[in-house]
Amino acid sequence: MDAIDDIAARAERIRADFAARAERVNFLQEEAQRLRVIWDKAANMYAAFYAELENLRPQITDQLLDDWCFWNLSLGLETLNRTARILSDADADRTRAALRVAREIAKREAAEERARLAAERAAQMAVEEEARRVHEAEKAEKAAEAERLAALATVRLRGRSRVTPELLAEVKSRLISGAPLLEDQLAREFGCTRHVVQGAADRARGEITTEARLTGALPPEPQKKRDRPRRRDSRDSLAEMSEPNTLSQSALAEEPDLAKRFHAAYARLAEARRASAQARSVWIEATLEIASVLRQAREHSPSNVAFSAWLGANGIEISPQDRSALMGMARDLAAARAALDASHSWSWQLVWKEINHHSSARMMVNDDPDAPSQALH
Repeated sequence: MDAIDDIAARAERIRADFAARAERVNFLQEEAQRLRVIWDKAANMYAAFYAELENLRPQITDQLLDDWCFWNLSLGLETLNRTARILSDADADRTRAALRVAREIAKREAAEERARLAAERAAQMAVEEEARRVHEAEKAEKAAEAERLAALATVRLRGRSRVTPELLAEVKSRLISGAPLLEDQLAREFGCTRHVVQGAADRARGEITTEARLTGALPPEPQKKRDRPRRRDSRDSLAEMSEPNTLSQSALAEEPDLAKRFHAAYARLAEARRASAQARSVWIEATLEIASVLRQAREHSPSNVAFSAWLGANGIEISPQDRSALMGMARDLAAARAALDASHSWSWQLVWKEINHHSSARMMVNDDPDAPSQALH
């Protein structure tokens, strides 16, 4: 009996197990059918989605489709293209073909964007490299300028020892008369450099000052005080300081008519200026007369101090610039007359600058270093 009961119990368990398995199989079949329905619905929804997207694509345009999907659907074309695989073969192929143009445009734009960024980086690097090159060039230029200035100072110091007596005499004469040095012209005339001319000018100023002190025209130089450098140019000293007895020692005492001639010419000059352009000839004649008077007065003066004293004693007030221009014109009155006739200026200084300009231009054209000296200089 026990064996029969055991067999019956085992058979009951087997029947129960088969029943449970059958129930589970039926449940899974029902769920599979339900999921199949959902899948078909999803496929239909996907198909409807792609159909609607295809209808909108002409309005969006292929160029903007990728950006439109990304910003409005949070989906990229790559995602949409992969998702299209759940459709049927025909629908998937048709959808991928519809999206292919937009995908190619998106790929091309991405490549262009990468190329643009690369070009911008290259341009930025080029700008930085150019800035570094300019900085290095500026540093090299500053170093070269410092070397040039040092060499220039050395050449100028050496140039003083190569000053010839003729050059020193000419420079000294021009300083005394108040005429411009014209360093480039003197360098060409005497076959030297401008630095040699500058050295000659320094020596000439020193000699003029020394001679003035030896003749009593200038008082002895006071003893220098500590930490108080002397800031006075020799030409200014000669023009400003004078002794009362200088005029009596000058040959100007024998030429009393020079001052009268000056004032008479100056009166004609003022009258011509007050008149009109028709009195230009009167102004020119008065200018030449004043230039001649100043030239003769300076030639009769033993020093620049005596000349300044004569001007002050006779009430002649004329600026050093005008005096220099007039005395320069007096070197060649014929050429000065031609220049005054050709000029429209009523300024002695401007006319003198025009004369120097034309003289330099003529010298450059003729390539003749002696040409200016044959004219006014």
